[in-house]
Amino acid sequence: MKAGDWAKALSAVEEAVAVMPDDLHFRMLHADLLLHKLRGLQSGLPALRQFVRDAIDKKSELWMEGALRQLFSSANDNSHFPPAERLGMGKDVVRTARLL
Repeated sequence: MKAGDWAKALSAVEEAVAVMPDDLHFRMLHADLLLHKLRGLQSGLPALRQFVRDAIDKKSELWMEGALRQLFSSANDNSHFPPAERLGMGKDVVRTARLL
């Protein structure tokens, strides 16, 4: 990642996610690489949707915070990300967080 070789970093992170799917750090890195470094909506949106679903299913504040960070952090350029998609996923996370 330090070298900016996003394809190689993605490959390494995908291997880590396959071995440790419940590791929050790797899941966040995976979404970040796909959506914000490679700007690949075709593969990034399904990965983020799954991340959001997993965060909701786990009812984990840390996972939900991570999902919201991927969706709305000002550090990320989300200009290519469909706003309705982001808002819909964000509403699902917030709705679940309120029930905790």
